[in-house]
Amino acid sequence: AVLAYYRAFMEAFQQKYGSAYASKIPEINISLGASGELRYPSFNAHDRGLGGYPTRGAVQAYSKPAVAAFRAWALRKYGSVGEVNRAWGFSLTHWDQIYPPTGLGPSDASSGFFARAEHWSRYGRDFFEFYQESLFTHGTQVVREAVSAFAKGAFRGIALGVKVPGVHWRMATDRLAELAAGMIRVDNDWKNYSQGHGYRPLIGWAAGLRKIPQAPAIYLHFTCLEKDNKEDGAHGQSLAKDLVFWVGAEAKRQGVTLMGENALAGPISTDTAWNNIENALKWSSYSGLTILRMIDVYQSATALRRYQALIEALK
Repeated sequence: AVLAYYRAFMEAFQQKYGSAYASKIPEINISLGASGELRYPSFNAHDRGLGGYPTRGAVQAYSKPAVAAFRAWALRKYGSVGEVNRAWGFSLTHWDQIYPPTGLGPSDASSGFFARAEHWSRYGRDFFEFYQESLFTHGTQVVREAVSAFAKGAFRGIALGVKVPGVHWRMATDRLAELAAGMIRVDNDWKNYSQGHGYRPLIGWAAGLRKIPQAPAIYLHFTCLEKDNKEDGAHGQSLAKDLVFWVGAEAKRQGVTLMGENALAGPISTDTAWNNIENALKWSSYSGLTILRMIDVYQSATALRRYQALIEALK
């Protein structure tokens, strides 16, 4: 039902601004979730010690509709509770005993689901496949509404943009922050370059948007271009620079037009951040750049100098 409200908003937006601004707009970015990004809101500091940087994040699959959807997904895949039991090694007696993983709270850090590496089990692999597929379904539905809303109006033919986050923390340890956000799943080899180090399904989702009838060009935006590996030391366990290039390589492999963005405003006052941005634009497959919070560029002499130089270099 919420899709109708999204559609109504986009139609109203086009009606209000289309005639005056359509000729000036090169791209319309479609918000697909928290912070405008296709992701689960897993890294929220209010989630009782499990959310916020640089925690693993809180898995978002425990509402009544989410639980029902997981049960339906499992029964579609396996056909019966008996087959579910055989696949997962469980002894369930009724379909309503199918449930997302438990043992994920702050008190379970040393002995819970992840501590026991159960996310690598068949059950864990199935759950996180469902988890990511549900996120992709949501993203595709919203983009379909945008394509339909703009197909016959003033914004017809204008490129659309969709954004995914660079969840770069904990990458050097367990990569659970990316897992909780829905960026990767367990049945894809995280160490394999040919599988995008876990990002092949996500880039594949973006590539699939081209199949939406009447879709214009659709660009994928990825964040954290300014960041270094281990920028935050042992605290963050970040491999942000590696992540930027992994995603760039996978986007090139699947023919997805990729744009970049800085994750935070603060670092762009340094030459290091601009060196990283320029390296991504020069050596990876990023075709454009969005600078988050332009006011911070104008308030930093270094940022303004490097931004002006980059614009000149890209002309």
